Amino acid sequence: MLTVDPIETVFDAQFSLPYAISVALENRSVGLDQFDPPRISEPRIQETFAKISMVLDPSIELEDGPRLEFELTSGERITLLAGNP
Repeated sequence: MLTVDPIETVFDAQFSLPYAISVALENRSVGLDQFDPPRISEPRIQETFAKISMVLDPSIELEDGPRLEFELTSGERITLLAGNP
C-alpha cells in the first residue's frame, strides 16, 4: 500500500488524489476553490481522506492507461478507466 502524504499546502492538495476524491465526494464537484486554501481541516473531508488508501497494481502496463478502482466497505468494486465518464 502507498502512503498518503499529509495535506499542508495548496501544492499538496493539488497533487493529492485522495484529497481530490474526498472533496469530490463531499461537494459532488471539484474546482480550484477547493484547493486554495485546502479544506483538509474540515471534519467530513478529514474523515473521508482517512479512509482512502492507494495500492500499486504491477499488472497494469503503461499502454493500458490509468485506472481508478474503488473497493467499498461492502466489498463491491467500482472501476473507472481514464477518459471514460
